[in-house]
Amino acid sequence: MAVESFTTKKHGAMTKGGVIGDRTLIVVYNNGRVPRIPAVPRMVLVRPSQVHQNRLKLEAPEMDSIEFNVPITGQVATFQLYEKTMSGIDCGDEVAAWLTKFMKVDSARLIFHAPNLPTRESSMFAKFGHLGVYSKKLNLVFQYASPFNMISQASIDDLNKKLDDKRNVTARNFRPNIVIDGCAAYAEDNWRRIRIGTAEFLFVRHCTRCLVTTVDPETGIRDPAQTTLKTLRSYRSSKPEEKELCGNAPKLSVEFLAIKEGNVSVGDKVYVEE
Repeated sequence: MAVESFTTKKHGAMTKGGVIGDRTLIVVYNNGRVPRIPAVPRMVLVRPSQVHQNRLKLEAPEMDSIEFNVPITGQVATFQLYEKTMSGIDCGDEVAAWLTKFMKVDSARLIFHAPNLPTRESSMFAKFGHLGVYSKKLNLVFQYASPFNMISQASIDDLNKKLDDKRNVTARNFRPNIVIDGCAAYAEDNWRRIRIGTAEFLFVRHCTRCLVTTVDPETGIRDPAQTTLKTLRSYRSSKPEEKELCGNAPKLSVEFLAIKEGNVSVGDKVYVEE
């Protein structure tokens, strides 16, 4: 969901009103499993937009749009995410039926992480401090590894030069919080502390990339040849000493945490402090 501005919190970006935030909504099956985009690629075609503080609108091809209030209280659902038990508020039967129909699955519930619910503590990088990553605990919601992800448009443009025109990608393939313009390609790799708007960010790690990048966000079709990943591996592979941390995944974009809460808006300058 594109927004003109957001407020930073330790666990991620929050939209106007402070109720709905980045990665605070998740689709869960009735058995408690979370569907993955490579397995259900048409999920990327769902377009959310914020009507007001806690009201969302969902749109998707060949579907009537649906509006609903994101519940702050209500029925609590539990599910497994990244080997931990998570909880959230069920958004109700109407939106569940809408998602189930569009995703073409047996059941799909939309779960919201209300502001009063506990965040998830992650220490997945605790033993990798010697590699330069942030090794202390992180507060997360439904993100995999870090609260914020940033990429420069120049890095995306450089990748596209190496791809066939039919396989060109956009920022949406990489799902960042912030797209930065006006710097050199991969300049963000070297940023350790930055300031944007009234918020400050500290480097966590370079983001490793998975099969989600091979799903076209405009068509919901997965590239069976994995062209994006194979191209990235040709010039953005991890170093041998990073094998345990990164596996065989290539790296593109940078993950950060907010060390000073503040507001970030489209058009804000980026100040590299370190």
